[in-house]
Amino acid sequence: MAFLPKPDGQFPQVSGMKFIVHEKEHRVSDVQILNSYTQHYEPVNLDRVYTVATTKYCVTDGGLYNALKGCKIKWETKRTYNDIFIEYVTKNLNGHIGQEYAQPQGRMVKM
Repeated sequence: MAFLPKPDGQFPQVSGMKFIVHEKEHRVSDVQILNSYTQHYEPVNLDRVYTVATTKYCVTDGGLYNALKGCKIKWETKRTYNDIFIEYVTKNLNGHIGQEYAQPQGRMVKM
């Protein structure tokens, strides 16, 4: 995120987490992960192992400024983003993207 506030295309798009972006200092703080059992956000627990879904490029070729380089790839698919998105909208949203997606959800706060 060295290029904040000027976007460079590598800013991570996230789900199930929230954080504060400090544009002037080029840093992120207060990272919290959604607990799927309680549905509440909790601070990152350094004693836990988290699973991240991303592209192979981000892990092997340097996307996200090499932050994930060398991480273990647990599972890989050949499906495209488009196919996964269409499946999500069809199966989870019954083919309709509701108003709750019209505005930002406030998970990434700029300071």
